[in-house]
Amino acid sequence: LRNIVRDGRVSLLFLIPGANNALRLNGTARLTADADQRARCQRDGRQPRTVIVIRISEVYSQCARALIRSALWTGGDQSAGLP
Repeated sequence: LRNIVRDGRVSLLFLIPGANNALRLNGTARLTADADQRARCQRDGRQPRTVIVIRISEVYSQCARALIRSALWTGGDQSAGLP
C-alpha cells in the first residue's frame, strides 16, 4: 500500500490457468476509506479499512510466446533446463 501512496502507477497481469494468453492493464491506483466503496467490498459482515481504486488507462493482450515456452500450465518441475 505504501507503493500506491508513493507512486500510483500500477500494472495488472491476468493469467487464466490453461490459457496461453494474458491480459495486461495499466493505470493509476489510489487508496480510499470511502464508506460506500468499503461497503461494496463487504464479505461475511466485515468491511476492509481501505479500498484500492484503479483507473485503467491501457488494456492490451500480452504475447503468448513466453507462456508457451515456459510450459507454465504443463505441470511438473520445469527447473531442469535452468542454469
